[in-house]
Amino acid sequence: MTDLFADAVGTVSITNGVLRVELVQLRPNSAGDKLTPHSVGVLHMPAGSLKNVTMRLAGLLEKSETRRKKGKAESADDEPSVPPGGIEEALTKL
Repeated sequence: MTDLFADAVGTVSITNGVLRVELVQLRPNSAGDKLTPHSVGVLHMPAGSLKNVTMRLAGLLEKSETRRKKGKAESADDEPSVPPGGIEEALTKL
C-alpha cells in the first residue's frame, strides 16, 4: 500500500463510472517565495461509492468541529459550521 500526503484536492471527475480525485501537494517554487500545487497522485474509485465516502468524511468533520468547539467557548461572531438541517440532511440530497 502506498500512503500519500495531500494538501488539497485538484481536479475531480467521473468518467465511465469511475470517480477520479487528483491529490495535490503545495511545494515551494524555484525562487522559494510561493507555494505551487503539484499533483502527487489520483484516487480512483467506483462512482457508486461517492455518497458513502462523502457521508463518512462529513461525519468526521462534524465530530472534529464538535471537539474543537468543546475546547473553546463559542462567541457570537462564530459562523455555524453545520448548515441548517445538518450535514447528513444536505448530503442525502446528492
